[in-house]
Amino acid sequence: MMIEFLHRDEIDDSRWDACINKALNSLIYAYSWYLDEVCDDWDALVYDDYKAVMPLPHRRKWGFTYCYQPFFCQQLGVFSTTETGEALVAAFFSALPAHYTLFDVQLNSFSKPGTGIGVLKKRINYRLPLIQVYEKIASGYNNNTKRNIKKAEANKIVPFENADPYSVIAMYRRNYADKTPEITDTDYDRLTRLVSKAIKMGALQAWGLYDEHNSLCGGAIFLTDHKNLYYLLGGADDAGRYNGAMHTLFDALIKRYAGLDLVLDFEGSDIEGIARFYAGLGAKPLSYYHLRINRLPWWLKLFKK
Repeated sequence: MMIEFLHRDEIDDSRWDACINKALNSLIYAYSWYLDEVCDDWDALVYDDYKAVMPLPHRRKWGFTYCYQPFFCQQLGVFSTTETGEALVAAFFSALPAHYTLFDVQLNSFSKPGTGIGVLKKRINYRLPLIQVYEKIASGYNNNTKRNIKKAEANKIVPFENADPYSVIAMYRRNYADKTPEITDTDYDRLTRLVSKAIKMGALQAWGLYDEHNSLCGGAIFLTDHKNLYYLLGGADDAGRYNGAMHTLFDALIKRYAGLDLVLDFEGSDIEGIARFYAGLGAKPLSYYHLRINRLPWWLKLFKK
């Protein structure tokens, strides 16, 4: 297979994005504009005049270049307009340049490599098709979800579709910064730029949750493309969590988009409590994979296990 390595400045953005748009396994994370916002830098492998592509986000440390998974970018890997079989995926990894001494990336569900290519770890995503009418989807809610929706309504928690996304980010940061110390100030700055870009691309939905005093007590940011609604970030303050705010937010979102040929992608989770929340809305698990290929010198492998 003719797979070419290209630096970022050699990539034809229009042809790249056309490939992602037509790909059988298309995801918003792989569009050139999205990668430009979330990655420090990225190059790519390109097959047969952009029939299939694989982005390579990379950084450099201690004199070594390595591929990594950017924040706010759940899955990458191979994206193809024609096929996503094991042979194509294997060909891409065979073409991975040797100067990437570490490859530590999460692959989309159709990019699982065969045996012998690094160390694979299964991860779980949750997805909910929205093509059914609202009543049909809501019949799949579990009892806990239904109770929390009623609880939020009784406590006058109101979801609002056109919230200010920057206020939602600020609310999230106030309430979750201590729970997510791995997200740095630099990452929040990058998230703000991503949101601004997504607004320009017509690819963003922000929802707010307001209490009886018209104060923002929760919210969520969703990305949109022609196939999916992606739950990028969200949460509630202590009162909002106690009053079932996020349950009523997702119920309102589902009611808004029910009947459309879209899938609500929850972006995870392997955490039991969060997975239970998504499953309670009727979402079903779908596996994807974290792949680690370690070509570092032996003395560095001791620190990068």
